[in-house]
Amino acid sequence: MKFLISCFSALIAVSVSQQVLYSYPFVIPMLHFNITNLLGRWYTYARIPNEYETFADCSIVDMSINNNTLELTMSSLNNQTGFVEQWGSFGVPVPRGFSSQYNLKFLPLARQRDSVVTVLNTDYKNFAVIELIQISEDARILQYAWIWSRSRKFHQTYLNRALDVLQRNTINLNCFELVNHDRCPSPDNFLPYEQ
Repeated sequence: MKFLISCFSALIAVSVSQQVLYSYPFVIPMLHFNITNLLGRWYTYARIPNEYETFADCSIVDMSINNNTLELTMSSLNNQTGFVEQWGSFGVPVPRGFSSQYNLKFLPLARQRDSVVTVLNTDYKNFAVIELIQISEDARILQYAWIWSRSRKFHQTYLNRALDVLQRNTINLNCFELVNHDRCPSPDNFLPYEQ
């Protein structure tokens, strides 16, 4: 029964999540970007609510490169069921795009949409600001965005920098929610996605 309630709640949440835009946004991708410096573990500090992270607390992102393909695994703790949930995606550089832009494909059972992820800014050691644009089946433009931190605690200096980046890129700050990292399991308890 708890599973059915969780599934029904997820369907309701999905219908009201993501930022829907009327035109493709103009954002400023990070120049002089080095993907290898961004690899490793990140903690999601804040995000625009989205269908991939419904009821998600303790969100972490693990990034790696395998055979010249960017691999992202997002893990979180479902605050309704208590279960760890994961989703993965694979990215390749956008042809003729910036080095900080990747075309993403999601795992085979996930909804497939044209998706471009852009690193808007990062210092590689403390924070990163990430945007994802998807074109939905009905041609709506869906905007997702995240503020990532290398640790669960986020220093105000880096938060201010991240907020400045979002404002420069006209991403609506009012859409963001903070991610709860209280009472989270050890990150080592988030098992990596197995293919």
